[in-house]
Amino acid sequence: MKRATFFHLGDATGQDLLTFLDLRLVDLELVDLSANPDRVDECRLLGVQSLPALVVDGEVFHVNPTASLHVLEAMLNPQVGQNVPEIPDDEPVEATSDLELVEAGQCRGSDCDYL
Repeated sequence: MKRATFFHLGDATGQDLLTFLDLRLVDLELVDLSANPDRVDECRLLGVQSLPALVVDGEVFHVNPTASLHVLEAMLNPQVGQNVPEIPDDEPVEATSDLELVEAGQCRGSDCDYL
């Protein structure tokens, strides 16, 4: 029997994929990282880089990535990004990832609702 773990942030994003798994052949565990932040290190060790992600027998499948694991860690650990210079609220920030928005202090309100 294969072992699978579906890591997510408590929402339904990507969970429709799980309907394709034959639960007679796969031992499936669902892990909501927003409720189980102690499992973030496990994700990193497995190679998970974004959420949601399905890990099957050690192989990582990133499913419709909505949040970088770095963003989750930044939200859980307020010391992340402390050395980032303050950016005025009216100055636009160009960012290529949610992590850059968090580090720039620009991830607030509806920008981060999915976290």
